[in-house]
Amino acid sequence: MITHPPWNGCNFADFVMPFFLFIVGMTILLALKRIPNSLMAARKVIQRTLKLLFWGILLQGGYCHAPDDLTYGVDMKKVRWCGILQRIALAYSVVALLEIVTKNVRV
Repeated sequence: MITHPPWNGCNFADFVMPFFLFIVGMTILLALKRIPNSLMAARKVIQRTLKLLFWGILLQGGYCHAPDDLTYGVDMKKVRWCGILQRIALAYSVVALLEIVTKNVRV
């Protein structure tokens, strides 16, 4: 089980998010290579970003069924607006849209 590591030092859990973002970045090129039209590619990127944002808010948000809590549904005080999936979605959208815009630019 991955637990919170001590504040000082570097553990395995510290590398999970950077490695996952590395894999997401590598797959952007593979996914966008199949779509010849840049407008369609941008539309797909925006759709994927919105889906990741939606699932991030839903899964990491304040949806609670605690037995000692009388509220049911989404508790807006507990919603994590900038959770892991939301950060991945924003990083994905920025990098993918930059890839689409600069695909044909030669240096």
